[in-house]
Amino acid sequence: MVSKGVNWALRQIGKRGGSLHRQALAIAEDLSHSTVRSTRWVGSDAMRELRKRA
Repeated sequence: MVSKGVNWALRQIGKRGGSLHRQALAIAEDLSHSTVRSTRWVGSDAMRELRKRA
């Protein structure tokens, strides 16, 4: 549940504007390189959604 909430929050923040979009995308990229599986999922899923909106 926490992973899903973090994912949704990161995606919504990234949709608010240009500067926030870049920052959310950078955070998602950092998370996607984690060694923790759930953290990697959050980063990868958020990146997929934020790149669609770019």
